[in-house]
Amino acid sequence: MKRALLFIFLLLVGQFSLLAQSFSFSDKDIQQRITTDVSILASDSLEGRESGTYGEYMARQYIAKQFAEIGLKPMFFGNSYFQSFSYQDIPWYGRGNGLNLNGKNLKLYQDYYALAFTGCDSIQGETISVGYGISMPEEGIDDYAGIKNPEGKIFIIKTSLPETFKKNAAVEGMSGKLDKVNLAIQKGAKAVIFILPENETIEPNASLVNNETVSSIPVIFLRSKQVLNEGSNTVKLAVKVVRDGLRPAYNVAGYIDNGAENWVIIGAHYDHLGWSFDDGVPVVNNGADDNATGTAGVIELARYLKQSGSKKNNYLFCAFSGEEKGLIGSTYFTNSKTLELEKINYMIDLDMIGRLNDKRAITVFGTGTSPEWKKTIGPSNEVQLKIKQSKSGVGGSDHMPFYYKDIPDIFIHTGLHPDYHTPADDTDRVNFPGMVDVLKFTQKLIENLDSKGKLPFTKTSGLQAVWGVTKM
Repeated sequence: MKRALLFIFLLLVGQFSLLAQSFSFSDKDIQQRITTDVSILASDSLEGRESGTYGEYMARQYIAKQFAEIGLKPMFFGNSYFQSFSYQDIPWYGRGNGLNLNGKNLKLYQDYYALAFTGCDSIQGETISVGYGISMPEEGIDDYAGIKNPEGKIFIIKTSLPETFKKNAAVEGMSGKLDKVNLAIQKGAKAVIFILPENETIEPNASLVNNETVSSIPVIFLRSKQVLNEGSNTVKLAVKVVRDGLRPAYNVAGYIDNGAENWVIIGAHYDHLGWSFDDGVPVVNNGADDNATGTAGVIELARYLKQSGSKKNNYLFCAFSGEEKGLIGSTYFTNSKTLELEKINYMIDLDMIGRLNDKRAITVFGTGTSPEWKKTIGPSNEVQLKIKQSKSGVGGSDHMPFYYKDIPDIFIHTGLHPDYHTPADDTDRVNFPGMVDVLKFTQKLIENLDSKGKLPFTKTSGLQAVWGVTKM
C-alpha cells in the first residue's frame, strides 16, 4: 500500500499545468478525492512533513500540482505557488544526506541515522569491522589486536560492550560511543558505522541535539545491519547536519480572481512533526488528521469554489508551513504584504477536521471576530452538525495571525483525540464521511457570506479560546 501511494504521488507530481479540470461534487466523489489527498499527504513516503525537510518538499509539490489542476493562479513572485521563509531550529539534516551500502541506497531514519556528535563530510571507501572498538589490553580486551592497515577505512563498531566486561568499571568507562569514535580516529578511521551487537535491542538516541564535542568524522548508526556483507563493504556516505542555522520552509498558495474588491483566505497548515523518538528510536508522525485533513479540505474547497457561483470575493487558498513550529508560516504571510490587509474580507482556517465523532460535534473558534459569523453559521448548517462556538480569535492555529491584523477569522476543528501528536495519527483513523459533512458546512458558510459584503471586525478576549465555548 505504501509503495502504491508513492507510485500515485510520482504520477501526479509532474510539470505544473494550468489547464483546469472539472469536478463532480457528489458525496461519493468528494470522499474519494479527499481520501486520496489525505492518504498521499499522510503516507510514510512524506516522512511526517516537518517544515524544511524533504517530506515538506514532496508535500508542497503535491499541493501545488492540485492547485494547478484546479486552475488556481500562482500567488507569489515569479509566477510561483511557493513563498519561502526561514526559521531558527535545533540541529537538523540539511540537503545532501545519503548512504549507499554495497550499491544499495538506504533511507535516512528508516535504515540509518547520524549520531548527535557526528562530523559532516562526504566520504567513500571500504569497511573494516573492529568489534566493540575498545583497546584495553591491560583489562583483557583489545579489538584492534591483529587488525592490519586500518587507516582510511570506515570502521564498523558494535555499541555497548561484551557481556563479560559489563561489570568491569575500567572497561565500562571507555565504552561510550564518543570514546570509541575518538579511538577509531586515532587508528585512522575516516567514518564510523555503529551497529547493535547480537541480542542487543536498545538503539542509540537518534536526536541531533548535542551536548558533546562534535567529532571530526561522520558517525552513523546502521539500523538495518542485515544489509552488511560478512567481509568488506563498499560505502558512500554523506552526512550534512546543520547546527545553529536558519532552516528554509515554504507556504503554498493559489487564487481565484473573480475581479472582486475583497479577498477571502481559506487556509490550513500542511506541515507536521516529522520524525520523533520513542525511547530514542525514530518513529514517523504522519499527521493524517493534523493536518493532512485540513490541507485536503483546502484543496477540495478550491475545487468547489472554482466551479461555484460565489463570485463577489476573490479566493486565496493557502497551505501554511511552520505551524507546528509556532505559526511561523502564517505569521510570515500576514507580515509579507502579499495582499493588502485592508482587502482581506475574512479568513477560514481548517485544522484537524477528520475525526467527527458519533455526536457529530465540531467547534468553530473565532466567532466573536465579526457579528456576521453567528448570524451565518446556523443557516449554513444544513448537514446538521452539532456546532460549538468559541468567540475568541486567539488560539493555537493559523487563524490567529490574521486576528492580530484585525481580520475576521474562524478556525474549524473536529476536536482533539488520543492520537494527537503521536505516530498513531494515521489515515485509517480518519472519518472521511464526517469530513465530507464538515466541508459541505464550510462550503455553505462561504456561499451564504458571498452576499454579505465586507465583514466588520470585532476584538475578542483571548481567554475565550479555552473557556468560552458555547453550544448552539
